[in-house]
Amino acid sequence: MFEYLPDEIEKEVKKLKNVNEIRLRVNANPQIYTSLGVIFLNKVTVTSKMLENIVLLACKRSVYGYDEYIKRGFITTEYGERIGLAGEIVYVDGIVSTIKNYSSLCVRIPNDVKNVSLSLLKIFKGGSVLVVSKSGVGKTTYLRDLVRQISNKFNENVVVVDERNEIAVKSNNSAFYLGNTVDVLTFSSKNYGFTHDVRTRNPTYLVCDELVSSEDISAVITAVKSGVNVIASMHGNDNFKDKITNFIDNNTFNYYVYIDKILNNRIYKIYDNCLNFIC
Repeated sequence: MFEYLPDEIEKEVKKLKNVNEIRLRVNANPQIYTSLGVIFLNKVTVTSKMLENIVLLACKRSVYGYDEYIKRGFITTEYGERIGLAGEIVYVDGIVSTIKNYSSLCVRIPNDVKNVSLSLLKIFKGGSVLVVSKSGVGKTTYLRDLVRQISNKFNENVVVVDERNEIAVKSNNSAFYLGNTVDVLTFSSKNYGFTHDVRTRNPTYLVCDELVSSEDISAVITAVKSGVNVIASMHGNDNFKDKITNFIDNNTFNYYVYIDKILNNRIYKIYDNCLNFIC
């Protein structure tokens, strides 16, 4: 991990524990976010050349091979770090073609925390689950643990549609352990994963991260109506009811989990299918 970072940054990052995020902005000092707070590397100043080289190395020196991801604003390394890109957006015929002249990068680092979903498992009787929180609070970490718990407790077939390789974090060398009954489609679109695997793998559970578009929402509703349970996540604050009207109207999810963060503590609030508070 972190081989794409400049030596002076990589050296400092490896000294720290529980690093969640690294922010690099041109002409500014790097910021390293840990579970205990933010650390500034005051002896290092980020340059545009530094950012270009980071992207090149993260893409294994083949930027064109990552072109589809770059135009969507991020790349994912083989170890699962997601690098968000900011810079000059290039359009061709009104469609984003690429991003160049990077002005900042945001490196999100996956963490595997076990047993964070146990409060739900105590009352879980099967069915679909939507996990909601603000960005960076722990949706993907929660999904990862919930998949592992469901697989090992119920021995049901689970298919993870890992669009950005952030749930399993599969590489040539390793991957997060998700359970003994889990299949992973790495870098699969939600549309392909949902339509393909309902027909070919007969899953009891389909799992995906970050529902965003109307197509995502429609795919989830269709999958549940076809008899498949869905475990998914969505960005939202504590007043997320307006975002899930379609799900409530279609009785899509059996449980909603909202994750809040106060200081360094996470609070898990669980609701039923009508958004009545359970615990």
